[in-house]
Amino acid sequence: MTETHMKIFFTGSYQLSQAVSYLVEMVDKNGKLNIEYVKDEKNVLKLKVPSRHISRATYRCFLRYKLNSIGVSGVTYYACECTNGRRTIGCCSHIAAIIYNLSYARYC
Repeated sequence: MTETHMKIFFTGSYQLSQAVSYLVEMVDKNGKLNIEYVKDEKNVLKLKVPSRHISRATYRCFLRYKLNSIGVSGVTYYACECTNGRRTIGCCSHIAAIIYNLSYARYC
């Protein structure tokens, strides 16, 4: 997914900038991402993401995708337990950070 695709998916550049800064906070000193994930269903990722504001809190995020797809159409469903994760348009910063990492940051 390109940055342009992500701006469309996230409904603007604000969520993209939030995703980048949030991702930086989730990386430890060794460059390892502090996200737990489980792939027990085909094409579904279940992730535990730490909260930015509450030190002991974590949120469960779910992401369904199409295998070998390109662009926005590859993400078919997403949800997060956080307050903003229940949006019907756009997504929360947790989902945005995950998508940014999986589709763009890993390959730069």
